[in-house]
Amino acid sequence: IGTIVFSLIWSVSVSWLATRIRSVPDKAIDAIVFLSLAIPGMLSAVAMQFLALSAYHLVPVLGTLWLIILTMGVRSLAFTTRTLNSSALQIHSSLEEAAYVSGVGRVRTFLSVFLPVIRPAIMFAVLVTTLISARELTIPLMLYSPSSSVISTTIFDLQATGRYDEAAVFSLLIIAILLILALASRNKTVPRE
Repeated sequence: IGTIVFSLIWSVSVSWLATRIRSVPDKAIDAIVFLSLAIPGMLSAVAMQFLALSAYHLVPVLGTLWLIILTMGVRSLAFTTRTLNSSALQIHSSLEEAAYVSGVGRVRTFLSVFLPVIRPAIMFAVLVTTLISARELTIPLMLYSPSSSVISTTIFDLQATGRYDEAAVFSLLIIAILLILALASRNKTVPRE
């Protein structure tokens, strides 16, 4: 859930900047976010460990769940920003211009006009981030500590210690939850005839 929230807040902001403000720094941020897809998960985990280690005296996140959330959130940004960008580009800027002419500020326009219109894309981005996060093992395995175990590392530990039946139960639970989410989102996003 933390990964989903972090990824969506960041990707909605980057999407709005890239499609509405359209300045050179905003396009650069969008390009950098897209590059996160080109970096392997293992390299992302090692880089975030070094970053967390070097900034430990300022922000002690090394060995915590926050580092896993941050790394996996950054990892899924490329998927979520592309989904939101494509939806935001289909919305004509005249909707927001009408709000500005009416005296509505940027923040309120963002919250009252931009977000409601791209809500279906946000829901799809939530689903994609959930599926990506649920299947990821490399990042949590490299970053977890006994106090920051997540379900994928728990399944790995159970399997590694020979408790196959418990690992299978956890695996089936994850599959069932993801299947329910996928079917529920399909019912919400597929148009009815």
